[in-house]
Amino acid sequence: MQHAGVDVGRSEDVIKSIWLRLRRQPQLLDNFELLLRRLTSQLHRSHLDYYALQKTFRTYAESSLEIIRVIYIGMSVAR
Repeated sequence: MQHAGVDVGRSEDVIKSIWLRLRRQPQLLDNFELLLRRLTSQLHRSHLDYYALQKTFRTYAESSLEIIRVIYIGMSVAR
């Protein structure tokens, strides 16, 4: 199954494999927790970046619409 270009079935298999290794080798747990913290941090930053870009796009679109409105009004008055 694909989700956002990622093979979810493969991802689940990888996660299961990692989980089984962690159960057999608990000393790997610290490294796994560090990995999860880093991934969580990166996801959080990506989330913030996404919303910042979305806000920038909305602001740009609104200002573009305002410019078009002013031009349209100017053309209407000129007639």
